[in-house]
Amino acid sequence: MDHILNNTEFEDYDISVVMSFYKKMKDFRRVLPVNAPYFQRNGIEVIIALDEPTECEALIDFIREYPDINWRVIVNRNDHEWRNPCKAWNVGIRHATKKYIMVVDPECEFLTDVIYHLKYAAELYEDYFYAGRVAFVDYTYKAGPHTVETERFSNYGSILTKKEQLEKVAGYTEAFNIWGGEDDNLRAKLKHIGVRKAEVATALILHREDETDGVVSRASKILALPPDLINKAFTPDEQDFNNPDWGRDFEEIRYDYLSSVMD
Repeated sequence: MDHILNNTEFEDYDISVVMSFYKKMKDFRRVLPVNAPYFQRNGIEVIIALDEPTECEALIDFIREYPDINWRVIVNRNDHEWRNPCKAWNVGIRHATKKYIMVVDPECEFLTDVIYHLKYAAELYEDYFYAGRVAFVDYTYKAGPHTVETERFSNYGSILTKKEQLEKVAGYTEAFNIWGGEDDNLRAKLKHIGVRKAEVATALILHREDETDGVVSRASKILALPPDLINKAFTPDEQDFNNPDWGRDFEEIRYDYLSSVMD
């Protein structure tokens, strides 16, 4: 793991970390002890868009064990089956208060100081979105000094970009209702408005799962998408840029760190 750089590296990170959260307590408990020091920085807020209510109280109790993180939890009171996270991500993005948005899954473990590396790239280059790299591993996997050489990292790690850029493209396209396609579609929309992609090779994440076949499995799942969704993923249409209701699927703020401090 990287040395966790001191808060003074950036006076204000100005980043909203957005997570879509659907029945992920088991995973979140495993990775947060590793990730927490990265979140405990000036100008970082962590927004959890909790897309169902059954784990709400357990989540609140757990994050209160990390009082140095600026948390906000928005909960969907509608209990439903799993769905594509694009609507929940958009809820988090709409509620974000910072200049930059970083999207990350709750089961992702930072192998390097991902937030710092993406922020550093953002300070150097304008009119880009910044993407780290990810390897899909199970919970028995232990990272070592040769992890980067031995694991298959792909350029689908967490994305960081300006909130105003996401607002211009109406966030994630909410027409995606099954697994897959929404990430490629968002990147294609950003490129369409002139926001280019910058790959940050030093921003490394381990996507933890109980069982995983890694990148190969993900690629086969993408190919199994219906043809219309595959086409939409890489070729956005006009409707993808025009959704005035994006990010409004639910809005109940269940926990706000700043409000709790003021009470």
